[in-house]
Amino acid sequence: MTGDQRLGLGLAAGGGVGLVAAAVLLVERFRLADDPAYIPSCSVNPVLSCGSIMESWQAALLGFPNPVIGVAAFPVVITTGMALLSGAGHARWFWQGLQVGVLTGLALVGWLVFQSLYRIGAGVARPSDPPAVRRGHGCRPGPLLVLLDRVIDMQGEAQ
Repeated sequence: MTGDQRLGLGLAAGGGVGLVAAAVLLVERFRLADDPAYIPSCSVNPVLSCGSIMESWQAALLGFPNPVIGVAAFPVVITTGMALLSGAGHARWFWQGLQVGVLTGLALVGWLVFQSLYRIGAGVARPSDPPAVRRGHGCRPGPLLVLLDRVIDMQGEAQ
């Protein structure tokens, strides 16, 4: 297997996993919109809950659910991978465009993780939370997350 074929296999497999994940999140979002009492499958416990994230403004950054971007973008990655597997080549501008798209997607995901943990509050138990939530049924935030949470709280109090 050549280097291009290995890259093609990685792009096709990674794009497939991303497409399935985006599609599942999109279906979960529609179910939550239909039934506010619905608990999404990505809600692991009271501390790590994606339902609260899905209802925030950050979950629809461009005015529609963010997973729509993934459902639209991951097929491009899959198609690129399949083209490489079949022996096709692409121009430099194509690879540069794909790289810009991938880095933009990665930056968006990083921003969403930050928003989820430190602005929406999912995944970090706060001292004001009830004891059962602070314990998180065995899930405790690491010391770095606790430290960052305290720094962000101090910044909020200063403003």
